Amino acid sequence: MKTFRKWLFALMSALLLLGAVTACSSASSKTDDPSTQQTDDGSQTDDGSQTDDGNSGN
Repeated sequence: MKTFRKWLFALMSALLLLGAVTACSSASSKTDDPSTQQTDDGSQTDDGSQTDDGNSGN
């Protein structure tokens, strides 16, 4: 029974590690297009223009 617990612990640890690695790698592979803006309602616009948000410090 002790060997079964050891193998079960090793299997669960490996699956946890695999899940963490795949989650981190898929999150880092997403790239955002710099010409695409996301608005507050979740829609995206791609008009190529830039707007001034008033934080330029001038």
